Amino acid sequence: DLHRSDVMDPILGWRAAAPFRSLLPSFPTLAVTGSSGSGKTTLLNTILLAFSGADIATNLTSTTKHALASFMACTNAFPVWFDEYRPGARKDTQMALEQLLRDAYTAQISAKGGLGEHWSEVTAMDTHAPIIVSGEDTFHETSHTERMVNLALPSKGKSPETLRRVAQWGETGFA
Repeated sequence: DLHRSDVMDPILGWRAAAPFRSLLPSFPTLAVTGSSGSGKTTLLNTILLAFSGADIATNLTSTTKHALASFMACTNAFPVWFDEYRPGARKDTQMALEQLLRDAYTAQISAKGGLGEHWSEVTAMDTHAPIIVSGEDTFHETSHTERMVNLALPSKGKSPETLRRVAQWGETGFA
């Protein structure tokens, strides 16, 4: 009851499958987009804490490419969430994320230069994490849209009372 069933069913279904990501040859990114104030961050934060017991997340507005790679390689079962996918995000980080999302679909090792101490170092980045991206921007490239569960979050359909109850579960709730 946190939101309409056409919103919650794909999110909870994706979330239920996320721990098996490392066992699957391919796995889609969950992309939750919507207008400012639609409740993307609140809804995802509540779901991740209540149903995962963890909230591994960062904000693309203030995250570097190196931090992005570190977050993506930190797990193979708990979802990693990148919030604030929007025009105001750091351009270098956004471009790196877009390539890593392509690699993550099949859990390819992504090799990049310039992330280490020296510009000439090549760094291999694992992309085994189940990934969530949310923000006001949408994905348009076929290489992304065919590898994602795209969910446009409508402004209507929220249940504030249910949100309060689920938020009270805390990190030891359903998870």
